[in-house]
Amino acid sequence: MNRAKLSTLACTLATGLLVFPVGGPANAIEPQGEADPASLSDGTSILIPVAFDAEIASQHGYELRWDGSGAAYSVPKTNAENDFTDSAFLGMLDADNNVIDGQRGAVARGTVWGNCGTSSFDFTAGNSQFKTSYSIAPNYGAPISHDWTVTVTTTGMGGQSGWYDLSGLPSWGSPSWSATRAVTQNYTGHANGVASGEVLVTSGTICNSGNPADSY
Repeated sequence: MNRAKLSTLACTLATGLLVFPVGGPANAIEPQGEADPASLSDGTSILIPVAFDAEIASQHGYELRWDGSGAAYSVPKTNAENDFTDSAFLGMLDADNNVIDGQRGAVARGTVWGNCGTSSFDFTAGNSQFKTSYSIAPNYGAPISHDWTVTVTTTGMGGQSGWYDLSGLPSWGSPSWSATRAVTQNYTGHANGVASGEVLVTSGTICNSGNPADSY
């Protein structure tokens, strides 16, 4: 993924003076609890923390702290020492703040469940369109920007492969984002699609999509 693009988008947002406080904007829509991995539908996947941006975290009231095992968290600066309430779990970090030993979860076809939240990809409208989305867990803050692409490959006679760039900024005040696009590849009886990307959130966490996929 292009993390320079994530940073550029984040700078665009900051230039517009849209800086989220700790925990997201005051009018944020709270996600309704945590999903059970066993209940995930096809097309859903885990959002996995893969890196930490200290500058972004500091701008939004977070800082890096470690627990007794050496695992890293992005913690609200207002928290007392050893208080990890409302913190974003990262895991073990290398010298460049990349996660090397974070939690991992099971992946169901189409949907991924994980630390940062969930992501999804599904064919819709009789397979003439696709929809992709993500939702950030409240303890990770609010999404700032995303570098997000979809690849669709139709197979069989006349099959084609295509790539869609959906990178940009999420809606202000929401922990979730989604997009729907028409499939422009030749229609065939079978196709595969996958969403790939990363989301930068206010805790400074960079969350990987987990590559949710769907097929028909």
